[in-house]
Amino acid sequence: MGAWLLGATNATEPLRIAPSHVHAVRWPCLGTARGTLMTSTSEALPADGGAARVLALDWTRGIVVVLMTVDHASKGFYRDRIEVDAPYLYHPGMLIPAVPFFLRWITYACAPTFLFLAGTSLMLTLAKRARSGASPWTLDRYLLTRGAILIALDTVWMSLAFERAPGDTWVQILATIGFCMILMIPLRRLPTSWLLAVLPFFAVAIEQLQSLVDEGSTLRAVIFEGGTFPDRSIFDGSKSLLFSYPFAPWWCFFALGWCFGGLLSKWRTQPDGSRTLLRVTGGGAVGALLLFVLVRGLNGYGNAGQLRDREGVIQWLNVSATPPALAHMGLTMGIMALILFAGFYGERQGWLSGPASRWLIVFGQSALFFYLLHIHLLVFSARLLGVESKCGLAVTLVAFAATLVILHPLCARYHAYRLAHPGGWTRFF
Repeated sequence: MGAWLLGATNATEPLRIAPSHVHAVRWPCLGTARGTLMTSTSEALPADGGAARVLALDWTRGIVVVLMTVDHASKGFYRDRIEVDAPYLYHPGMLIPAVPFFLRWITYACAPTFLFLAGTSLMLTLAKRARSGASPWTLDRYLLTRGAILIALDTVWMSLAFERAPGDTWVQILATIGFCMILMIPLRRLPTSWLLAVLPFFAVAIEQLQSLVDEGSTLRAVIFEGGTFPDRSIFDGSKSLLFSYPFAPWWCFFALGWCFGGLLSKWRTQPDGSRTLLRVTGGGAVGALLLFVLVRGLNGYGNAGQLRDREGVIQWLNVSATPPALAHMGLTMGIMALILFAGFYGERQGWLSGPASRWLIVFGQSALFFYLLHIHLLVFSARLLGVESKCGLAVTLVAFAATLVILHPLCARYHAYRLAHPGGWTRFF
């Protein structure tokens, strides 16, 4: 840590972006010198190789950070929390309470968006490094190092908050992003047009490919199906290695974002580039949501076995996220494209310089830093207070809001530190 079916540029081709309408936003909590953040209303990268960020991407990422916090506050505090977004969690005829369901459902697009934007940002980062003279081996080493760090953070640090029992090791979103980065070492040498051509067919074929692998095997759990299944433990005894983000479907989100990153810079250099971005994100949203309606309506292939067993809005929206079914991909990519459309439109109109947008952008510019802290803050606070999974909705929302208030100034300071030390250790985060 988002254009998808049009155009192409080689992954290692220099991305030339001209500066335009760059202004400074000052953050009161940091002061003038440390709080100055370069933003742009129309461009991604200055022509001299500098790194002004794409505000629409940061704004989008900030929104999903906030939504993600709702879900994890629910995990820590909410006694009525339910998870029915997987075939092994939902059984035909189950009654699904509306409030707990929608509290979870509003976060469905978070993980896909993070994967997508991680791919987009990685493309822009590698293009900038290549333009500044980095050798192919240097770029490969960067990908390998960054990917390995994310895998280690997920399996060691994040497992402490998610473990079901002492010693559990979870392989979740950070590790998945890390594996995707490492896979891009060979794949980044392919033309983007090839990836764009293959991705739709691969996404549609995943469910069929899964059926070719033995059910219950570790390979099927890791690559296609995932889930927190004790019988799929690689370890014996009380320790489990749990795959909640099967690699194949989640790689699709990352690779789509990678392709979008190459096309994003190309379009933003064109005289009518901002309109192109609006047409592509708006059209992408419509197309993805139509795919969701089609697959969910047919109620067969593309739902990973989690079918509608009766009428109702919840039945339509209760798609399989583990593994991400084709219906889930259409729904979440449609939602994300709508948010991106709003972000690019707001950037075009200058709305993203407003106080509310700036507040969101802080989270978007330090999403990994926030992620590494917020779950532990929520879960361990609930455990310390003796109220884990024992509270009502009001207390859960208070915990959600308190987490944002506590971590926002820390995120702003962290981002200011990154700006002041661009070649430091934070470049891997």
